Amino acid sequence: MILVCRFSLFVSFLVINLSLYAQTLPDISGTWYSNGVVTAPARISQNGNKLAFSYNQSNSTGYFTGPNQIFAIEWNTSAVIEPDGKTITWNNQVWKREPVQLNYPDISGTWFMNGDVNIPCQIAQNGTSLSFSFSNGHSDGYYYEANKIYAKDWNAYAELSADHTSIKWNDQTWTRNPNTNSQDKSQSRYCRVELSSFYYAAQCLGAVWGRSATEPVMPTAIAIAAMETHIDLALATYKIYQNCLQYDFVKLRNLRTQLHGMPSAQITQSIENIIKELQFAVSQAPFACDHGVSPLAIYVGGIHLGAAQAWASAQQCRPTPMPANIASAIMAHLTTASSALLPYSKCLEAKQADGSLVLAFDFSAFSKVPLTSTNSIEAHTHIVGIETQLLWAIGMSDCCCNCRRDSQNQGTSDCDATCKEFCKKQGYQNGRFNGKTICLLGQVSGGMNEGCDCGN
Repeated sequence: MILVCRFSLFVSFLVINLSLYAQTLPDISGTWYSNGVVTAPARISQNGNKLAFSYNQSNSTGYFTGPNQIFAIEWNTSAVIEPDGKTITWNNQVWKREPVQLNYPDISGTWFMNGDVNIPCQIAQNGTSLSFSFSNGHSDGYYYEANKIYAKDWNAYAELSADHTSIKWNDQTWTRNPNTNSQDKSQSRYCRVELSSFYYAAQCLGAVWGRSATEPVMPTAIAIAAMETHIDLALATYKIYQNCLQYDFVKLRNLRTQLHGMPSAQITQSIENIIKELQFAVSQAPFACDHGVSPLAIYVGGIHLGAAQAWASAQQCRPTPMPANIASAIMAHLTTASSALLPYSKCLEAKQADGSLVLAFDFSAFSKVPLTSTNSIEAHTHIVGIETQLLWAIGMSDCCCNCRRDSQNQGTSDCDATCKEFCKKQGYQNGRFNGKTICLLGQVSGGMNEGCDCGN
């Protein structure tokens, strides 16, 4: 009986394939154009039922699943060949036999991010090909519809307004002219609410970093939901600093949308890269704060406290002491956080009833986290307490920061000064920190040759 069933299935499979081959398969070999854009060619090779696809430096083999349906194996996606034979519809794009001839508007020239005269953006155009640049980066791109554009290196889409005077990206708008009717934004002031939120946003990024490092090969649905929430909170806060902090937050937004399907190790590496790049942006921002402190201190402190808390959280259900390697990782984060926050001490003082000042944050708490406790939940509880105490200390402080985006307030960071000293020892006159490694409190890690650009 089993042999009969297997034979029957084989015959059915053979009949399906013979039926497919008996039908005339269309010839779809040659060059196609994604969304009809001439600068986005795709190619198909065909040998009977077998197909090979190539698009944007990505390749896949495939085959016909019907006379008008195809499947790309490596891309794990199917498409329909439309009756006109000149259109292939995938789930996220359409391939055309011939490029679409449209009248593309001329958007070359200078634009202003969110209408801010201090953040100019440049667009170069050659037909449908585009090139975007502003202070924080560059990307090539193209039109894919008459009023829609795509920046390849940023993986970002935008729509051009009907009057061609604004370009709407997912997190910002570029305008032809600066907004002269709004109040002067060349200087922004950040105090209790803004600075405590700034610290908490960093803590959220650190939590994503630590959480992804403690997950299985593929993160759980609960972990993904938690990381999405952390990123949302960080993005909402950093909007307050968009005039001062020059960083492309599209990277963080893109990571949030890509969490589903990403291995844990890839998430860890991606968020770590963003943390490093953002740290460099904070170090270069023209902040001027009370007592000469820098928001970089609470950024780095928040990152490593968030990471330490996430590592400890993953161990809190263990009744026995946590493994030594995990305890060591947590302690490394706590030590880094403590060192980063020390220069911010003058802004963590509170006035007592008699008018005297006392430090409102207990730095000794870092060394008192019970990492060797027989109940691992104790470490997590202590770290959450440190995070909360620091949040209150920042939130109750009278310290404020100004951010002036002008040439007189740019200056050089401690990281630049460290690199300049290093480069002089190498026989160069000048040196500058390039952001390729972490720079904490003026100390460049990862090797000076990698982190410093030297020149005469």
